[in-house]
Amino acid sequence: MLILSSAMSNTNRSNVVSGVVSCVVWALAVPLGSLLLPACAKKTQDANEPAWTQSSSEPLAQRSTKTTEKHDPAWAACHQGFKPKGKSLEADVSAMAKGCEGVTKMKPVGATITGQQDAKSQPRLVPLKAEAGKCYRVYAASSGTVGDLDLVVRDSRGDIASEDTTDDPSPVIAEDGAVCFKDADAANVVVSIGAGKGSYALEIWSD
Repeated sequence: MLILSSAMSNTNRSNVVSGVVSCVVWALAVPLGSLLLPACAKKTQDANEPAWTQSSSEPLAQRSTKTTEKHDPAWAACHQGFKPKGKSLEADVSAMAKGCEGVTKMKPVGATITGQQDAKSQPRLVPLKAEAGKCYRVYAASSGTVGDLDLVVRDSRGDIASEDTTDDPSPVIAEDGAVCFKDADAANVVVSIGAGKGSYALEIWSD
């Protein structure tokens, strides 16, 4: 009886020790798992995230619903062969626009606009007070140190009504036509330089 009792005692002791060890291992494993799993999950999430997402404060540019564009191949041909004389940018841009006058039947609106910018300059806004039912065309010429002069017409909401489609120092918008406004609008011609720096002159014409 004594031997059996002793054996049972040893068995109980083993069970108790085994139970304590299991509880300790479980107690350690649960906190460690709860710490490691979220970290692993976060690492996987970061790896799957896109490298860049557009901020909601920077909306994509939209096409204007306030305007339409009309196109005619003859309106492109009338200025593509123009050769500036280089003595005066104002004279050059006027000559280029007048070379299309017979085709477009348009006249200049206001005086010739001049300025100086470089590729790091903030875009310049030139007001365009558009009348309802009128169409407009913008001609520009720049100095030889400008590699790319960019023009964009934006309506009063900032949406794009028309933009030049060439990388050159003497853009015209529209290249083969004009932008027409459905209603009166306080639009802008946005002038910027994509390459180089120097002077420019532009004229706005309308029918």
